[in-house]
Amino acid sequence: MTLLSSALARRPGRQRLQALLADFWSTAAVPAAAPAGELPAPVARYLQRALEQAGAAPMAVGLAHRAGLNRSLTRDAWWTVQSRQWMAVHAPGFVWSANVRGAPGLSVDVIDAYVQGRGELGAWMWGVVPLGRVQGSDAIARGELMRWLAEAVLVPWALASCPGLRWTAVDPDRADALLVAGGVAVTLRFTFDPEGLVRSVQGNRPRQVGREFVDTPWIGHWSDWQRRGGVLVPTVGEVAWTIDDRPRPYWRGTLATWQALREPPLPPGG
Repeated sequence: MTLLSSALARRPGRQRLQALLADFWSTAAVPAAAPAGELPAPVARYLQRALEQAGAAPMAVGLAHRAGLNRSLTRDAWWTVQSRQWMAVHAPGFVWSANVRGAPGLSVDVIDAYVQGRGELGAWMWGVVPLGRVQGSDAIARGELMRWLAEAVLVPWALASCPGLRWTAVDPDRADALLVAGGVAVTLRFTFDPEGLVRSVQGNRPRQVGREFVDTPWIGHWSDWQRRGGVLVPTVGEVAWTIDDRPRPYWRGTLATWQALREPPLPPGG
């Protein structure tokens, strides 16, 4: 076996994904918490509409997106992304696994995750050659916890009963969500459209600049809401940093699949 074929067989990116998924299912298996008390009016209105045709909450939801990733914050340099994602419902947790394709022959596997109170981001060229990995710090934990909270519109049961989540009304169309988990706290402002659905989420999220993390204004937009498995979810999204008072979009995606997961999948050969 050649050195390359041996490396491909091991595929460290794939091995890390399997390890994170094992931790993810431990997170997802926590019992459901009791529903929160009285919610701000725009939050209660949104959840009633999102869940009015939904059944009991699953352990997790499996997603797939077709998307673009902009590798520059100063110009359009979009690469094609296909991704899978697993999101816990009863407690904060997710694993995102993506394949990013740019120039011909260039393929990068990326993993982004928040499991058991820890954040992690890693990338491997062709799934083999490590390009970088960040994990363990409070900054990466805050950033990934904030991502889960922003994307919880895809698992709206969580926004009604997630432990450590507290809502505060701002006005008839906005509410702030404070989430404390794993020893860190994050806050996002949710803005609701005239139909009562979440139009945007925004806050100050840690952004990696060199070897440091800098809190930077960050906003996500949700649109094209559709029912999937009885649950009303957004099928189009865009995420941007705000730098020098200008939005810098870096991810745009369309939801391809949404699946309620009520138990962990069987291991290979199980």
